[in-house]
Amino acid sequence: MNKEEALEEFFKSLRAALNNGSIYFPEHPVFIKSSQELKEKIDSLLHFLNPLKIGFAVDFLVVDGRNLEKAGLISGLAGFFHFRKIKSIEIEPGVTIGELTHFLVRAAKPPMQIFKEGGIENYLRKEEASHILVESLDYSQLLYAEGEGYKDIWTFLFREVIEEKDAHKIAQLADNFGRIIAKFRSDDLLKNEDVRENLGIFLNYLKNTDKDKFQRCAKDAVKLLLQYGNSPEGAELAKFKDFFKDLSSGQLADTLWEEITENENFNPLSLNLFSTLIDNDRHKEIASALASKSSLTDAALKPSTKKRIKELFLSPDLQSASKVYQRIFLSLLKDGAAQKDIRATLDYGLLRVNYRLLILNLLAQEDNEIRLNLIREKILEEWEAIVKEKDVEFLKSFLEIFRMKKGNSSFANIFEPVRIRVSNFIENIILQGMPIDNLEYFMDILSASSFKIDDYVRKMFKENVINQQIVKLFLAFFPKDGLFIFCDELKKRSFDMEFLKNVIESLMLIEAAPSIEILKEIFSFPLRMIKIEVLKAMRKMPAQDEDFLFSVLKEKDVFLKKEAFAVLADNEKTAERALKELLGIFNPLGIRNYVLEKNIEVVIEKGAAIAARDYLVILSKKRFFWNRGLREKAKEALGYSDVRKH
Repeated sequence: MNKEEALEEFFKSLRAALNNGSIYFPEHPVFIKSSQELKEKIDSLLHFLNPLKIGFAVDFLVVDGRNLEKAGLISGLAGFFHFRKIKSIEIEPGVTIGELTHFLVRAAKPPMQIFKEGGIENYLRKEEASHILVESLDYSQLLYAEGEGYKDIWTFLFREVIEEKDAHKIAQLADNFGRIIAKFRSDDLLKNEDVRENLGIFLNYLKNTDKDKFQRCAKDAVKLLLQYGNSPEGAELAKFKDFFKDLSSGQLADTLWEEITENENFNPLSLNLFSTLIDNDRHKEIASALASKSSLTDAALKPSTKKRIKELFLSPDLQSASKVYQRIFLSLLKDGAAQKDIRATLDYGLLRVNYRLLILNLLAQEDNEIRLNLIREKILEEWEAIVKEKDVEFLKSFLEIFRMKKGNSSFANIFEPVRIRVSNFIENIILQGMPIDNLEYFMDILSASSFKIDDYVRKMFKENVINQQIVKLFLAFFPKDGLFIFCDELKKRSFDMEFLKNVIESLMLIEAAPSIEILKEIFSFPLRMIKIEVLKAMRKMPAQDEDFLFSVLKEKDVFLKKEAFAVLADNEKTAERALKELLGIFNPLGIRNYVLEKNIEVVIEKGAAIAARDYLVILSKKRFFWNRGLREKAKEALGYSDVRKH
């Protein structure tokens, strides 16, 4: 065998060993065999290359002073190590199977996990793998690299440079922040815990040390968030606002101006999202800053930019809260046709919005009963238009003032009719099947229903309009008879899988005791898939019925048993008891071996092998030939336990 053939065989064996390292635990025969084969290929290659040193770029390798760019195997290995922040690997004669195993197991892990654990280089140093030397990529190479594949590395760098307290590296990363963050998606900032946590650490450091760099980086993060394609609610909305809270109104105005005038992908949804994330009292400040900016720069706008502004602000998809910026931007449109459109479609609506804001400002400052009565009449005069336009933002602002001043009994009495109208309006919208953003904001005023219980039943069970908000209001308004009627109607739809799934999904988001009772009722229906969906939903709820879950744990159906165990295992109070129910059952002469083996499978599948180790050790030592299958199953589970532990 010549050098080229030995090199080719080594690369094939390395690829196979890495694949097996990502699939099997270290003691698995397949992984052991592939490690032994790699050792043989390395020993053969060391006859030609001593030591064996391999450098990694994005899509090629460097071996023996040559760039190897063969597609497929070579480029795959190059990218594999490059995106794990490895510049080169050097293997010396005398390398052992143990050293190779340590290296392969660590290298096969996902990049972000490797970074969290300190990198391969540090790990091998701790394990005293002296015959394998790993060199990490230089910081500057990582910082200026191109491509989305570097996201894991950049995520790691946001934290690493702060931990190292290297001022030069921090400044470099901040100066290149906009180019780097552009490679991420808005989902990465919201749903990837590592990205959000490490980025938060980096931005928080800048906020306390370099205001200018912080403001520039935070603006770039905000621009990325505005590309989000959904309307955030609850915890997701809070995560959004974290990125906005430290920017001034002027900086937010700059950000909005740049997005509208420079970003061709900025659309009505983006503007609606911006408006949702900004507190009402800041819109006026941002609008004022925009007006000042636009008066100086309108002449510099391209015709294509003006066309885009017109399409954006005349879009029917624009929410009322976003319209506070209409007059400012549409005033930049100088052509006659645009001005005609503005007069026809903008002025009247904008005047109505401003008029309502004026009413609210007066209401917030007024305490005189005569003038408060006049303000109430003005709101009632506007009521038909408010309902027609579904001006929820006005209602939120009114309720904010109402809550603030309701301690004044005369104020509360004067505006109680308005509060009732707001309550009826919100309930009516929800009953029409149009969910309200942030319903929790309105729940304290929804004290009584303006509809009958039959109206809800007809809407949900006859017209199939079923969602979280309708169910939530139904259970809140009709606590006595509602639960019984709801369950009775559900029985009539006990084989309607899609309908039941919608009900389960709705209940999963409601933090109320009746939700558990309804889910238990649905569980009693015949469809096994629906039973599984019920148990999955219970896992996501803040409270559980332990007695019910333990009764399911005793059922013969292993699929139901798995889901019930998953719920119980999440809770420290019930996890140990659940393991005892599965693995500590009385088993004279092996009469329940089959049940125990199935229960072990449940434990393995749900990742609880470590927690169950004491039980598994006992079962793995059961004597007599009839327990052989049980012993093997327990030892298999212990193997999973050891892999996870290390």
